[in-house]
Amino acid sequence: MATETAVADRVSDTGSLGGLGNAGKCNLAVKVVLAALLVSAVVFESNERFEGKGFKYRLVIFLLPAVVVPIVWLVDSAGALVLSLLSLVSSADR
Repeated sequence: MATETAVADRVSDTGSLGGLGNAGKCNLAVKVVLAALLVSAVVFESNERFEGKGFKYRLVIFLLPAVVVPIVWLVDSAGALVLSLLSLVSSADR
C-alpha cells in the first residue's frame, strides 16, 4: 500500500512538460531566460553598454555547462555511472 502511494505521489508531481516537476520547469525557465539575455547581448553588441565586454565568449562559456551537465546526467542515468566509478576508486584504495 505504501508503494502505491509513493508511486501515485510521484506521478502527480510530474507535469505535462516531458514529465518535469515544478523544479524541472523552473530550471528550464531559468536556462531559457539566460540564453535569451545572452543572445540579446550578442545581437545588440553594438550598444555601448555591451561593447567590448566579450558577450560572444560569455554566451558559449555560460550556456555550455547549462546544457552539457543536464545531458550528461540524463545519459548517465542520474549519475549512477559516476557513483559506481567513485565506489570502485574508493574500494581500490583499501
